[in-house]
Amino acid sequence: MWGDPNVTHRLLLSNDQTPWGNGGYPVSQKIKRGDILKNLYMIMDASMTATPGTGTIAADVNGPYNSITQLTAGPSNSSKFVQVSGWSLYLISLAKLIESTYNLTDANIYSPVNQDALGNIFSGRATTGTAVDWRFALPIPVSQRLRSVSDVGMWQLAEESLNLEVSVTPNSGSASTPYNIYSTVGGAAPYIVSGNATVTIANPTFDIVRELYKNPLNDADYPDFDFVSVWKQDSFTNPNSKAPYYKFPANSGLLVRAIIDTFDATAGNGFPISTYFAAADALAVRYGTSDTKEQTSGYERRIIGSATEFGFEPPQGVFLFDWLGGRDLVLQDAINTALLLDTRLELDLGATPPNGSRLNVIYQLLQPLVVTP
Repeated sequence: MWGDPNVTHRLLLSNDQTPWGNGGYPVSQKIKRGDILKNLYMIMDASMTATPGTGTIAADVNGPYNSITQLTAGPSNSSKFVQVSGWSLYLISLAKLIESTYNLTDANIYSPVNQDALGNIFSGRATTGTAVDWRFALPIPVSQRLRSVSDVGMWQLAEESLNLEVSVTPNSGSASTPYNIYSTVGGAAPYIVSGNATVTIANPTFDIVRELYKNPLNDADYPDFDFVSVWKQDSFTNPNSKAPYYKFPANSGLLVRAIIDTFDATAGNGFPISTYFAAADALAVRYGTSDTKEQTSGYERRIIGSATEFGFEPPQGVFLFDWLGGRDLVLQDAINTALLLDTRLELDLGATPPNGSRLNVIYQLLQPLVVTP
């Protein structure tokens, strides 16, 4: 059966390299046919030029990941199993760190003797120089590991009717190289500048790498294809109020993770806990008319949700929720949206967010593809 020795083996294969097109317009890359797709990885690469002039240049708090307005992955003629911004995809990579001890791709956790340069992996926050490598990577989640049933959400690429693709929308108003990736407004671009400073990238491309498993010889050894793992991004209802909320889609599968992502348009950073999330009921997960699953202040969520469950501190204004039992990866705590009706996030903010602020939710669903009686 799947997971036993000699049933299959792992492959790591480059898919293709695609240049940016017109900034603000999606550019797609077809996923090549193969065996069983487990995950995808995207690598962004370009040559950057930072020109301060008489102004200043600083890396934006959401950069370099906000160089992608939207990334989607899924069948070309159907709903996507990933539909998020580049910054949200980075937050997803943080949430999934709980599944392993692996480090993020934008940092070296160890210091070996004569180690290779970090720039070969990540160089997305440099603020000076001409023809500087500008590079970062993001995993694109396809499958979800579960302790009880191995991986769910893998895709059989050999299926002739299946045409998967990844679509990337660059965050730039430029029609061709070099692309502008700067703004005077926080959160709007990878670099925030003043005066006449500019930051551009030349000939940017995105590579896609496929993590595959060979098809087993016996039909009985194939994994379970009855579920798909879906990651979506959406906005809170009435975000410019002190009581925003978000209702998750009903009858949409098992809700297993959620991320609250905030950005104060005036301060140019995530919502600080002291201003927005100090109340005891600042963050709540509820369903039905009044059933409460979680209710904490931002401080309590940081201590329990970050230090205890995840083991690291998320970016300012970001809160992570995991209902897969942390590293246990079990379904006992998953929220069944068919049974627990009106599942929602409710916030009790200490201040009204300024106009133009961001208040998003990113969430993961395990959705059944085959309904059994």
